[in-house]
Amino acid sequence: MYYNRTISDKFSALIEKGGKLRWLFDFVKGRKDLDFLIGRNNSQQWISVYRGLTRILKISPPFNQIICISAAKRYKDMSGSLYGKRNLNSNFQKDIENLITQIENTESFDRYYKNKKEGYYQNEFSRSFGICGGVNDDFVIIDKEDVIGYKTQMEKDDLLGKIQLKYK
Repeated sequence: MYYNRTISDKFSALIEKGGKLRWLFDFVKGRKDLDFLIGRNNSQQWISVYRGLTRILKISPPFNQIICISAAKRYKDMSGSLYGKRNLNSNFQKDIENLITQIENTESFDRYYKNKKEGYYQNEFSRSFGICGGVNDDFVIIDKEDVIGYKTQMEKDDLLGKIQLKYK
């Protein structure tokens, strides 16, 4: 069983001070409606931007100075220019702003943030103790919904299966 959401030092350096994607971190931090998360599993790692309950973009590590930006199809359909392969030196802030404007003006997306229910408060809480947190805070949020991984299905069945039995 494991929980490891840390991204590689090389990938992390992109969003640290002086990194090529630091502008993105600062942009997200400056917008009350956005949150910034990192993650990984056994086969990949990523940087994500969330608006409430929904991830509006996911960035994969660069390969030859090219990053891949993806999201759910509904967001790609709204802003095709934002997604796909991009040079690591490009600034796509205007494309993100355009997407957010479209989301704000599309009623069906209200349930993820604008209705001030789960997504809104999850975003507020995560930002307060995450990217906007301070050094004197009692705790830090590193993941909104942590996911425990298992090396094999047998290990998962053995560890989780026993726990699940009492709830079935």
